[in-house]
Amino acid sequence: MNGSHYSRTAQSITTITITTITAVAATYALSKVISSCGGIGGTLRYIWEGDHLPPHIREAVDALDDLEYIKLVKQKKKLDKVEIMVEVARLNSVDDGEEEGCDSGDGNSATMITDEKHEMQNQPQGQSSKSKSPLSQTPTPALSKDLSMLSYTLDKLAAEIDSVQSCGDADVKRRKKEISKAIVKMMEKVDGYLKECGLDS
Repeated sequence: MNGSHYSRTAQSITTITITTITAVAATYALSKVISSCGGIGGTLRYIWEGDHLPPHIREAVDALDDLEYIKLVKQKKKLDKVEIMVEVARLNSVDDGEEEGCDSGDGNSATMITDEKHEMQNQPQGQSSKSKSPLSQTPTPALSKDLSMLSYTLDKLAAEIDSVQSCGDADVKRRKKEISKAIVKMMEKVDGYLKECGLDS
């Protein structure tokens, strides 16, 4: 009796699991169709009339969908993570600077001024120790790696955008331009962080 009950329970769990997985997969597939067809209206037209785009334009649209809705979103999440790491590193560097200031607060002011003058004289012309970013002193290995990989990946995405053929289609041209602008903005942020960490050389 108990064995039969457990067997039915296991079958029910298996059925529910399979149904859930199927529903999730169907929802994802439907969302991809809707996005590639230009919304609900485009999807209904696709179901009623078939694909309204020529094969070469459909290939370009699918490539842009993959870039915009999957690859670029993934890199945006990575950039958000990097921005948090940069802010934490900045805060840590400020805390360290304040501690050093407190430690040297009991020293002779004249001696401190003299030491600072010597330090400035030893700096290369046009460079000051005060102008160097705190992050360039001790960028964490994780931050350095993430920034380098992000920069490399964004360069690859920019090349992928350039390789998509618009074939004279106005919508494809517009989307290429919009995605390119988004990538450029992200690249500018990454380049700024690389410079701040002293990794732009």
